[in-house]
Amino acid sequence: MTVSGDPMGRRFGRWIGGKEAAMDATSLRKRVNRIKTRLREKQSPARNSQEAAPIADAMRAYHEREMLSFAIPAHSGGRGPAPEFVQWAGTDAARFDLPMSHGVDTRDRAWKVQATAQELFAEALGARQTLFSTNGSTMSAHVAVMTVAGPGETIVMARNGHKSAFEGLVLSGARPVYLEPYYDHELALALGPLPGDLRTALEANPDARAAMVFTPSYYGTSADVAALASICHERDLPLVTDDAWGLDYDLVGHSGLPQGGLSCGADLTIGSVHKTLTGLGQTSVLSVGSESTAPPVPGLDRGGFWTNREAIWHGEGVPGSLAIIGAGAIG
Repeated sequence: MTVSGDPMGRRFGRWIGGKEAAMDATSLRKRVNRIKTRLREKQSPARNSQEAAPIADAMRAYHEREMLSFAIPAHSGGRGPAPEFVQWAGTDAARFDLPMSHGVDTRDRAWKVQATAQELFAEALGARQTLFSTNGSTMSAHVAVMTVAGPGETIVMARNGHKSAFEGLVLSGARPVYLEPYYDHELALALGPLPGDLRTALEANPDARAAMVFTPSYYGTSADVAALASICHERDLPLVTDDAWGLDYDLVGHSGLPQGGLSCGADLTIGSVHKTLTGLGQTSVLSVGSESTAPPVPGLDRGGFWTNREAIWHGEGVPGSLAIIGAGAIG
């Protein structure tokens, strides 16, 4: 094939040259797309201000642009025959049932609508990173468990948790060491696990990768998260708190309420916006503490979200472990 008169050599050379040309063309298209993305960012309706509501603002801007979608949802915002659900939910339920990509945001999320909203939520909570979920705190619990413990690894987990956390064990393949809650016989209530019991469990399981507790409980009692976090951090371990029923603690700062998990040093916290705040059903957040021993959620530390499409198209920067949910963002 190295002989210039050899037909096979010429064909091989043309093939190599064609591959290089294709790679150059692909690299050029990627550079052009990045430039286009930067230009589109300047047109974003999302403002990085606590006075703004980026997703709601972008939804209003969608209609101000007089957009018409030929993709999902099929009812096209109720522009055609009125969908049945408007009889009980109203026409705005159809108008604002919009796709995030190529609708509320651009197809490549250049406007960073969801990312900006998540950054503002994190700022309000005092978190380093916040991720939205529209599958309730069940999904947040799944992601939290899979973030801190993988197949065969040990996690110390309080026994009085929601079933979603135990589902997370199945999904992650982690091995639980259960931490029994303290039972108050006078009140006939199971309270949070005691710090001393957590210390004992971690000493007995030096290979543990994290601990997870559930506070406040379904009875409204809160664990001593600050003490639990301190014990974990002595060992450079993250503490995960399922604060599904206490997200308001980190926001209101009321003297009559306990402090939230983030304020007490938890590394990953789960909060249900629809349980104690004013979010729609199934809205939840997963937040990383500001001085956390836990890294940002794998696959989500470089932006607001990762999708399968980005993992395929921009594979050179994909982390080794991805928290990819379906074909789109968590949220």
